Amino acid sequence: MPDSPKPQVKSFSLSKTVIYSLVPLVVLLLILEVGIRLVYYQMYASYPLALEGAYEELKGRLARLASQREVKRLGDELGLDQGQGVNLFAPEGAELLAHFENLYEQSFDRLVAAVNKAGAKLLVLYIPSDFTKDSRKAQHCRSFFQRLSARHRLDFVDVTRSFAQYPVEVVSFLPQNAHLSRFGNRLVAEELSPYVRKYSHYRMPTTFKERPKIFGDLRPGENKDWLYIPSMPYRVVVNSQGLRMDYDLKFPKKKQRLLCLGDSFTFGPYLPNHDTFPGLLQQKFPDKEVINAGICGYNIADELSLFQHRAQYCEPDMVILQVLDNDLGDFYYLRRRLFARDPRAYAPSEPEMRYLTRHKSKEKAQ
Repeated sequence: MPDSPKPQVKSFSLSKTVIYSLVPLVVLLLILEVGIRLVYYQMYASYPLALEGAYEELKGRLARLASQREVKRLGDELGLDQGQGVNLFAPEGAELLAHFENLYEQSFDRLVAAVNKAGAKLLVLYIPSDFTKDSRKAQHCRSFFQRLSARHRLDFVDVTRSFAQYPVEVVSFLPQNAHLSRFGNRLVAEELSPYVRKYSHYRMPTTFKERPKIFGDLRPGENKDWLYIPSMPYRVVVNSQGLRMDYDLKFPKKKQRLLCLGDSFTFGPYLPNHDTFPGLLQQKFPDKEVINAGICGYNIADELSLFQHRAQYCEPDMVILQVLDNDLGDFYYLRRRLFARDPRAYAPSEPEMRYLTRHKSKEKAQ
């Protein structure tokens, strides 16, 4: 007689028992995951409700996407590349240059007033970004920032001479990219060092009883490689307070604090945290806390807004404002659409409209 099949009831029953015993564990782990995420959100988010935060994030992404499309459309139509084709330093750009200088000066004056009100010491750091020899743009911007600093009796730290001693390829990533190399950042840190020592004992008298949870504009807790240029990956570590730092600031503070405000030249792309000039300053002065609040694409209006709404609550004793040759051109409305701290559909001002009209007529004539 053929063998009768063995009963499988017991093994099947055992499998069901194992599965059913795992289900509560999986559910518990999911609940813990959601709970931890909620706690993390409440600790570090800028919005009281997650839905509100998600809505604002989506709205910002859509606004930037629309701006990128508009910039490309207008760039193709006018022959301009995200505003970089606007030649402020040619004769036809004189009116627009004066307009942008006026806008810059207004925001600069307000930042000086805000820093003074907080009781911090402000100094201006000029980093040349136009490496063309005898550049009219660099000469004009350098003089403009120097005059503004002198009017407010601020220390003006100029690294032009230090950079001029070395080939461009040594202080920057050129020809791949015009941002500063580790050596370029080291030169900046060395130029700043005498001023850090000069105000070594200065303390900000202001303290805040209440402060936001976030002090910077980077995504809190980020720790990953950035690959904007695939051949130049670099690690970005952000603390829970939105600053490019490896640790959180605590209160009451026990060390003198230096707040670095600026654009990508402060943020330090294509370098790890410790090779940016704020990171190098931190290594040079371990008795202080050096705060990197730089954000790529920001201009003086964004830095003012960031200081007023968030960064001043770090209670910095010294504020280092980094300025650059392209800061005036960053007021161009297409640039603002792409990089402004408050993303919205910026419209061209009257001087911009006149410039664009002339530029378009010139393009048609050619």
